[in-house]
Amino acid sequence: MEAEKVGLFIKDKYLAAINWQGQEPTHKHTFSSGTPEMGVLLQSPRMHILDVSPRYIEQRDDGKIVGVYESPDGYEMYQALGKDAAVLRRFYLLQLVDENNHNLHSVPIVLSIKGVASSKFGEAYKQFQRELEVAFARFTNATVAEKRAEFHRLGVFQPTFTPSLEPKEAVNQRDKSWVAVVTSYKSPNPDGSDFLEFFSEGKEIDIQTTMQANPEFSHRIGKTSTVVAEHNRLVGAADMPVAALPPSTAGQAYTAYSTEMEELPY
Repeated sequence: MEAEKVGLFIKDKYLAAINWQGQEPTHKHTFSSGTPEMGVLLQSPRMHILDVSPRYIEQRDDGKIVGVYESPDGYEMYQALGKDAAVLRRFYLLQLVDENNHNLHSVPIVLSIKGVASSKFGEAYKQFQRELEVAFARFTNATVAEKRAEFHRLGVFQPTFTPSLEPKEAVNQRDKSWVAVVTSYKSPNPDGSDFLEFFSEGKEIDIQTTMQANPEFSHRIGKTSTVVAEHNRLVGAADMPVAALPPSTAGQAYTAYSTEMEELPY
């Protein structure tokens, strides 16, 4: 079983919708359905993480999201279904940037990620957040303190994805598949000397505007959020079509989401 090149993949047909300003769509990826797609593959993308959903309980057989793991009955639901029947999925609202932290697109995108790939990504991002707080404290000669989401949205996270054969515990090789996991990420110096390379304070107003235009992404909406409804619609689990995450009141900006659009190939 040979590993393929993995990373954050955005289909060519969606690039115009998000006003993509980055590299050309030269990568060809074949999804599990057998359909090949051209697009942009970013193995070590730089990003602002604007919002993070809770972990959703997804049925493996049809992809439908049926609950929220962090809800009062979420743990019991997940245990009752079992790992063979359910997997945890999380959504991240992203803004990709270049080496100078300039935006690569004008419409935020949604990373949809599940299982071990989601776990590794989340662990790496949490570690990066702590490192950014330390670097900020050293940069400003202040005491290290936990920061709010508004601070961390301005941080620039740069993970690197590599293929990993999962699940590790599976005895039969046929039960394993290649998963794109975060194996490393770029860290700020603990002394804060390069803090500004990882922080875009000048984007505070722009990011606030983006968040106000996408209120339905909020984890407070739970499993009835628009991003979950759109996910279920795209896997054929919703009763009726639901518009993609949601248009702004001005009708000029919206969040693009597809179950295959920004997924890490696995």
